Amino acid sequence: MGVAGRVVPYPLNRRLLIPTSVGRGAAGAVATAMSCRASAVAAHHLAWCVARTTGSHLIPGKRQALDLPVAVRGVLDVVADVVGGLDAFALLSRRQDHRGAHLILAFRDGSPITFCKIAGESSAVSFGVEQRCLTELSNAKRAPVIVPRLLVGGTAHGLQFTAMSALPPRPHRPFWGNVAPILEWLQLSLADVLPRVGPAHWVPMHGDFAPWNLRRLWFGSHTLFDYEDARYGPPSGDAVFWMVATATLKGQPLSHAIDEESREFWREFLTHRLSSQTDPELDDRLLATLLGAPVRR
Repeated sequence: MGVAGRVVPYPLNRRLLIPTSVGRGAAGAVATAMSCRASAVAAHHLAWCVARTTGSHLIPGKRQALDLPVAVRGVLDVVADVVGGLDAFALLSRRQDHRGAHLILAFRDGSPITFCKIAGESSAVSFGVEQRCLTELSNAKRAPVIVPRLLVGGTAHGLQFTAMSALPPRPHRPFWGNVAPILEWLQLSLADVLPRVGPAHWVPMHGDFAPWNLRRLWFGSHTLFDYEDARYGPPSGDAVFWMVATATLKGQPLSHAIDEESREFWREFLTHRLSSQTDPELDDRLLATLLGAPVRR
C-alpha cells in the first residue's frame, strides 16, 4: 500500500490535517475534531455540514503532501492487511505533543474505516490496557455507550499500534448529563480486565472520564473512548474527575463535596503530570478546581 496524497489543515483545529482526496468523506475527518466550548462545537458542526456537501474544497489553507515516517507507513501496511485497502489518511495531533503518538483516521473509497494510534514501544503498557478494554466493552450487551471495536493491535516496525473501528462520521458534542449508569457499567464490565492494584476497596475506572472523552453523537447515541489510563482507583475516582473536569471546562467552582481519598488520588496524579509538562495549562486549571472543592470526610 502506498501512503500518498495531499492534506489541508483544518482551520478550526490546527492539529488536524484533512485528506483532500476523499470528497464528502472529508466530513468524517472534520468529525474527529474535539471541542467542549459551545461556540467551538457549533463551528465544528457547521464545518461538518459544509464538508458533507462540498468535501474539502471550501476548507482554506495550503495543500501539502502527506508526510509520515517510514515506520508509520509500515504499520499502516500491517493494518491494511487486516482491514483491507486504505487509500487516504487524516492526521490528528494530541494536545500533549510529548506523548509522540500518531493518531490517524484511515479511509477507503471516501469512508472512514479505522482509527489508528501508533507510538513508540514505551506505550506498550497503556496500549495493551486499551486493547483489552476495547475488546471487552465493545462486545458487552446492553452497553450504554458506543465503544470502538479493536480490529488489530500489537508491535510492528518498532512501534506499538492499535487499530480500532472508526466511529460514525457524524459531529458530536460533550455530554453533560447523568453519568452514573455509565460509571456503574464500567465498573462491572472491567472487573476482570484490569490488573487489580491498590487497596481492596478500589474499583475499575476509566482513568480519564471527562467530557472530552464522553461524547454525544447526532441522533442521541453516546460514545466513550481513550482507555489508555484505565486502572483500579477509589470508588468515586471517575465520578470526582468528571465533576472536576466539567466544572473546569465551564469555568465554575466545584460546589459539590468530594471524598478525601479521591481528592488525594487526583491531586497526586495531576501534580505528577504537571511536573512532566503533559498539558500544564489544563492540568493547572483542573488542580485549582480540585483543591478548591469542599471535602466530605
